Parts: sequence; structure tokens; C-alpha cells
Amino acid sequence: MQLPAPLVSQVLAACWHTSEDTIGKLPDWRDKHPDMLPTKAFRHTSEDEALAEYEELAAQVTPAGDIWRAAVQRGIAAAPVIRERQAVAVDA
Repeated sequence: MQLPAPLVSQVLAACWHTSEDTIGKLPDWRDKHPDMLPTKAFRHTSEDEALAEYEELAAQVTPAGDIWRAAVQRGIAAAPVIRERQAVAVDA
């Protein structure tokens, strides 16, 4: 899908703005837990607290992909209304 460059820039800027503080905390978390891999399938129970902290931080980051997926889902959901409005406009 081709999107206007200003819209793409605005979404990226908004994601950064809402996530900046948390993104700044992630390197600190990594420094505190240098051997911790958040995606590791198996871990020791002693790592649970560190993983919970990471997940809390990660949940505060707004990925641009989440915004784009939500927009597509809203567009798909709105398709029947858009088609109806287009049909009314053509008939008028």
C-alpha cells in the first residue's frame, strides 16, 4: 500500500514520542541483565522477575506496525459502509 510520506513520518514520530522514555530504559535493563534473552524458550525461575520487567517495558513501546495493522483492520471493517455510501452517491 502506498501511503503519503507525511502520514508515514507523522506515525513514526508519534510512535517515537509515545515510546521515547521507555526505549531509553531498555538499554538500562539490558545492562542490568546482560545474559538475559527475553525470547529464550526456557529460563530459570530466578529470571522471571527480570522477564516481567522487560515485558512491562516492552508493552509501553508503540510499534508503528501496530498502528498500520489497526488502520487496515478499521478499513476492512468500514468497507460495507464505504460501499453503501459509494452506491448512494452513484445513484444520486
